[in-house]
Amino acid sequence: MISQIGINYRNAALSEHTDDESGDIKAGDRMPYFIVDGQSIFEKLKEPKFHLLVFSNGERREVCEAFVRQYGHLADCHIVPISERVSELFERKGEFSVFLRPDNHIAFVSSEVPPRLVAEYLHARHIS
Repeated sequence: MISQIGINYRNAALSEHTDDESGDIKAGDRMPYFIVDGQSIFEKLKEPKFHLLVFSNGERREVCEAFVRQYGHLADCHIVPISERVSELFERKGEFSVFLRPDNHIAFVSSEVPPRLVAEYLHARHIS
């Protein structure tokens, strides 16, 4: 209660709801805590910018490279392995992506990798 991690912005204009959301984690929620490569996911999210997280167990480096070429001035990109915990949290087995706002709240969840929704999301909110 004191840390305010239970606050969500599900009904805010910065939350883009898609059919790809799980039952528990939705746009507007704070990114849930989990471990990646022995450390908190939040260690990857320290930069005060948007973050594209590509959840995949395959080689997807080209996705992040293309994304950063286009949006690197606004966002960074991380490939995150789909662990058992990630599958459980997001209720998914296959690849997906999560676009985070600079405050580490979820802008949207998408089964698209890379998501075309990034351009639509930024354009609709006049972010460039």
